[in-house]
Amino acid sequence: MSVRLYTELHELREIAEPVCVAAGVPWSVCVAQAWAESGLGRSHLARTANNFHGIKYRKRIHQTYVWHVSPERGRDGTTAKHRMRFASFPSPEAGIAAWCVRVTGRRYGDSALFADDPTRFMAYLWGRGWATADHYVEAFAGRLRRLGEVMGDPALALARIDPELEPCITALRGCYGKERHELTTYLASVRFVWSDVPAVGF
Repeated sequence: MSVRLYTELHELREIAEPVCVAAGVPWSVCVAQAWAESGLGRSHLARTANNFHGIKYRKRIHQTYVWHVSPERGRDGTTAKHRMRFASFPSPEAGIAAWCVRVTGRRYGDSALFADDPTRFMAYLWGRGWATADHYVEAFAGRLRRLGEVMGDPALALARIDPELEPCITALRGCYGKERHELTTYLASVRFVWSDVPAVGF
């Protein structure tokens, strides 16, 4: 195991865990997503703005911003790089706290249903528009497994896209915008268990 990876994961956990616990969200999701989005704080956005999760700037919420180029997927399925404003935070703790506020806010509030299931937690965020990459949840599950191995957490080390969740992700991958948001809300109501979908007339 890389000493650098071990050190960086533990340092980020020490920052994230108390903030996440206070907000009622799983620290493992926060750390694994920060790993996927910013390389554990190595990205330019994380180093210059303490923005570990790619949080975009919103004038009514954030005080400061930085310009950053990010790939974005359009409704036609194509991906292009765009120069956009991203939120800037005064400290790593503030950046983590902003992520907690975001994932428990109006758009993503139902993520709390999956506080005990990090993979479904991320599937919900992804379905509601947090990220546009087709295989974002699968990549995230890989990060969770590696995080579990480093932290000695056997439950995280076994994180997978299970047979009930997989067809839900496949269905979401085929739609965009309002349709995708509504489908995600529906699937969340059955906890992303595909075998329960026909039973309620979907």
